[in-house]
Amino acid sequence: MSELQYKNLDICHAEGLSNIWADADVIRYTNMKLPCTLEDIENRIEIFRPLDVFVVIQSGELIGEVKNSAECERPKSADYAARPLAA
Repeated sequence: MSELQYKNLDICHAEGLSNIWADADVIRYTNMKLPCTLEDIENRIEIFRPLDVFVVIQSGELIGEVKNSAECERPKSADYAARPLAA
């Protein structure tokens, strides 16, 4: 398995992100309501670019994106429940 690379999110990643953010099977696990158009993706990139957001690349293919958790708003306690670790 090849190593993962992390690169700062940039407009040049819009095409690769379309494979993720336009896929209904993927976005159902996110806060997105509908698959993104290329224009939507470019707008999201402009919003996220000032934050610590990175794309994840493996074997030359963009396979995901990650955000620095310190930059993200933590869920309210009423909206979050921790599951106990298995013994």
